Amino acid sequence: MKTTIQRIFETLSEIENKVELASEKIELSVADDVTKGLKNIKKSYDDLNGLMAQVEKEKDKYEKAQLKAYNSALDAQDNLEAKVEKLSNKGAGLKDVLSKVEKIAKELGVSPNDVKGYKQLKSELQNYPDLAKKVAYEASQIPNVTI
Repeated sequence: MKTTIQRIFETLSEIENKVELASEKIELSVADDVTKGLKNIKKSYDDLNGLMAQVEKEKDKYEKAQLKAYNSALDAQDNLEAKVEKLSNKGAGLKDVLSKVEKIAKELGVSPNDVKGYKQLKSELQNYPDLAKKVAYEASQIPNVTI
């Protein structure tokens, strides 16, 4: 039969073994957590790199669209400025018509205002250069339009 001391030592030994096993389980659990954490962070890095690629792709699409819109604006500006210049020249030509009417009316001894449409044409031509300048300026601003 075992003595009391032997039984105490046996019990203590069993407790010590259990404590060692519990400690090893905790260490293994922590090691598993580290392994899982590494897998998770690697996946997160991959996901972030994928998102970065997507961001770069969207930026490229936006830049291409912006460049296309800018080039289109420049084309529209050139087209409109050419039309404004052509119309400005018409206005200058109409001033010549007024001068001729005034010269002929003076030679005939009548007032140019008596010529049908003279007053209206003269009135319209007074504002015409300002309007042409305004349209030319606005056309020049097309590429500078911001959202």
